[in-house]
Amino acid sequence: MKTFVLLLAATASLVLQTTVTFHGLSPALTTLLAYYVGLSSGAAKGTLFGSLLGTVEDSIGGGMIGPNLPGKGIVGLFSSFLSGGPFQWSPLLGTVYAFVLTVMDGAVVFIVKGVYETFPAPPARAALILALQGVLNACAGALIKPPGADSQVR
Repeated sequence: MKTFVLLLAATASLVLQTTVTFHGLSPALTTLLAYYVGLSSGAAKGTLFGSLLGTVEDSIGGGMIGPNLPGKGIVGLFSSFLSGGPFQWSPLLGTVYAFVLTVMDGAVVFIVKGVYETFPAPPARAALILALQGVLNACAGALIKPPGADSQVR
């Protein structure tokens, strides 16, 4: 059942990401999905799911296959460090982490496209777009909780 829900969420995020815009800015919904899977399922599943999601996103988007694969894989891997380990989840940490991982994902995609193709935008414009996408995802980052976050002692 969980696999079906994740496939449905991946399909919805890919469709919404390509059709919905806020003043010409498309949200990075697939990054949030990779963030959720890494947070809830651990490093291995988060990295695998993020990499597969990135590959599908590259396949649908046309052009070179590969820029989103490492970006989403990194998001799935790094988000797994929030559940357990030295960090205790809080809404503020979730917000900051979603922002940082969204910007990191976008920077990896931008650099890979710039190295192997051409830069998709001037660096200053790309930085603005990544910051705005990070702010949009940061709002959702406070709501995405790891399993057992409510039972943690504060």
